[in-house]
Amino acid sequence: MSARVSKYRRIHNLISLVIFLFVILASDTSKILYANENTYNIGKLRISSFYLRGTIQSRPAAAYMTIQNSGQISDSLLSASSPMAGMIDFHETRVESGVAKMRQVRHIRVKPKSMTVLKPGGLHLMIKELKIPPIAGGIFVITLKFEHAGTVDIKFPIKTFSGTKMEHTPKKSTDHTKH
Repeated sequence: MSARVSKYRRIHNLISLVIFLFVILASDTSKILYANENTYNIGKLRISSFYLRGTIQSRPAAAYMTIQNSGQISDSLLSASSPMAGMIDFHETRVESGVAKMRQVRHIRVKPKSMTVLKPGGLHLMIKELKIPPIAGGIFVITLKFEHAGTVDIKFPIKTFSGTKMEHTPKKSTDHTKH
């Protein structure tokens, strides 16, 4: 009798494997997410250089990243959310007449075969109504929703607010001889 049960188990396992392979091969694998600690790939998008800049007390925080689109059609970042914040908006900083002005934007577009960089002094995520203070060295999870690529949860490393050597921050000159 045990030989008979063993035979049925092998048949069952084989059928399960065939069904599993059919589901994988028949599904839309362009939406499968591949991630490592430095990069997230979803659809035709690659998200890298992501970090959240910490803040003081209950002030809003900002998050930055690079989004590369290797596809033939443009995609748009439609929304962002986090269980650690009440609201996340998209903002853009522009300098007008020597004054930096920040304005909210509805979405962030990523053109085909191009890269969109969110950085200090430019496009960024504005994280408001923080439920916990972001502490340097920690992780802040943000869910990004794209028009075509879908939704992805990203673990943003938290960098210090007062750090002067941020990834996208240009170094200031210390040459004071021209004053």
